[in-house]
Amino acid sequence: MPLPSPTSIDVTTRLEILDVLTRFCRGVDRHDRTLLESCYHPGATDDHGIYRGEAKGFIDWVLGATEGISFMQHTITNHLVLGAGDGVVTTETYYHARTLGADGELAHAFGRYLDRFERRDGEWRIAQRLCTMEHATPNLGYPQEGFERGSPDASDPSFALIDSVR
Repeated sequence: MPLPSPTSIDVTTRLEILDVLTRFCRGVDRHDRTLLESCYHPGATDDHGIYRGEAKGFIDWVLGATEGISFMQHTITNHLVLGAGDGVVTTETYYHARTLGADGELAHAFGRYLDRFERRDGEWRIAQRLCTMEHATPNLGYPQEGFERGSPDASDPSFALIDSVR
């Protein structure tokens, strides 16, 4: 099944959405509640595997779970933005997260943010997020239970997100 055409998304929209994703990474890494809150619309949801619910609760959870971690770094790479209608887009963004554990071991996690962005009052923010985890360093602080995993075929969770806004 072909993907919706990304050509209808203008460069300004792409950059505004990429800015939200970059703020999210910085917000987690710097333990910055205000920055994280600026990434989600009120009432947004987030499924991060071990946390599922309102984004406000996710922010509380992630700040508590990362308290005391001296090094954390999230980077984003491949980034696909697809149009879905006026004021709604879906995105697929690959991430690589690194954390230094209390034992000094560096742990890695790889996955994707599958997001539904909405433009409200002139501002793009996340309305719905599904975070997949494709791989993580075993036994080093990245619990993998509960996370969606990717698939090389149409059963991949990205297709359900895309289909939900067609």
